[in-house]
Parts: sequence; C-alpha cells; structure tokens
Amino acid sequence: MKTTWMLTILMLSISGAAFAGDQAAKEPAVKKITDPAEFKALTASLQTEMQPGGRYAYVKPDEHRRIDADFQKLQALLEKQATGVALSQSELAQQYTAQSEANALFRQRDGERQICERVEPIGSHVPKIVCQSYAQIQDSREDTQKFLYKTSKNGVNDPSVRGGNGGH
Repeated sequence: MKTTWMLTILMLSISGAAFAGDQAAKEPAVKKITDPAEFKALTASLQTEMQPGGRYAYVKPDEHRRIDADFQKLQALLEKQATGVALSQSELAQQYTAQSEANALFRQRDGERQICERVEPIGSHVPKIVCQSYAQIQDSREDTQKFLYKTSKNGVNDPSVRGGNGGH
C-alpha cells in the first residue's frame, strides 16, 4: 500500500514537470510595442516564422489572413497613437482584441509547443508520459495521411509502400 502511494506521488511529480512546458513558449508572439516601426519589424519577423520551416509554419491559411488583418489593425492604431492622438475606448478594445487573437493563434500553432499525454504502452498497464512538440505531431500526422493516401491509391503490394522490396 505504501509503495502504491509513493508510486502515485512520483508519477504526479513527473507529470507536473512534464506538463510545465517551456517558459519561452509562454511568451506572447505579439508583444506590447508602442513604436510603429518596431511593430512593423516584429510583424515582418513573425511573417517569416509563418513560412514553411518556421516556428509558426502550421498556421492555417484562414488563420494567416486573420493574423494579417490583426497586424494591419494594430499598425494603424499604433501610427495614430504616434501622432499624439489618444485612442478612444473602442479603439483600445480593438487593439487589445487584435493582439489577443493573434497571440492565441500563434500559441496554438507554435511548432515548439510541447504536448504531453499519458499513454499505456502495448503489453503494459504502467502508464508512461510521452511529450512531443506540436511540429512533431503535425509532421507525423501528415506522414500518416500521405501513407494512407498512397496505400489506397496504389494498394499495399506496391513496392514504394512496403519499403521498396515488395515485402519479400
């Protein structure tokens, strides 16, 4: 009984550490910036990161359009502020909403975000915590979809599907 409690406490402490995540991943992508030129440089950097191979490469096209609209809205509001004109309450709300929406999308599609899950390996009842980055999960999902498409199109006996030797 004592061993069971100690094992439970150990598993909880390990799972807490595994689910803690990286502090850098918690930083917002769209930071609070008041200088329009600095914001423009930040958006250019984030646009680059949304390209294939970038940290935010998994942003979907419709989300990309929403982020672009948020960037334009934020840029216009920052330029207005830079001229010395105070923003109205409505404009401040728009600014907050645009920044929050962009950050939420970046947080969701961050390729470096760690996702941990508790799994029971085949043949065992001892659960294990497995952590992977969002990018690893998406790449695996894409590879699986390509494999399934290839097998449905060419059949399982196709040498390219079975590792090139036809399964012999």
